[in-house]
Amino acid sequence: MLQRTQMAAHMAISSDTDTRAPTPMRLKPHHVMPVMMSAIMAFVMTAVITLLNLGLTPDFLKLWMHAFLLAWPIAAVAAFFAIPLAQRATRFITAFGSD
Repeated sequence: MLQRTQMAAHMAISSDTDTRAPTPMRLKPHHVMPVMMSAIMAFVMTAVITLLNLGLTPDFLKLWMHAFLLAWPIAAVAAFFAIPLAQRATRFITAFGSD
C-alpha cells in the first residue's frame, strides 16, 4: 500500500512539473539510408544470384526470400561501414578533377 501511495505522489509531482508532451524519437536520414539501400541491393542481388544458381524452380520464391532475409541484415551492417568509406573515396577521386 505504501508503494502505491509513493508512486501516486511521485506521478502527481512529475505531472505537475513537466507539462511537455513526450517527443517521439525521430529517424535520421543517415540511419535510414543505409538500411533502405541495403534492402534494395540485397533484394535485387539475391534474386539474380538465386535465379542464376538454381534456375526458375517451383520453389524459387521461397528460396529467394530465404536468401534475402539472410542477406539483408548483413548488407545493412556492411552499408553502415561502406557508405562513409565510399563517400570519402568519391571526394578523393573527384578532387583531382576540380583543379
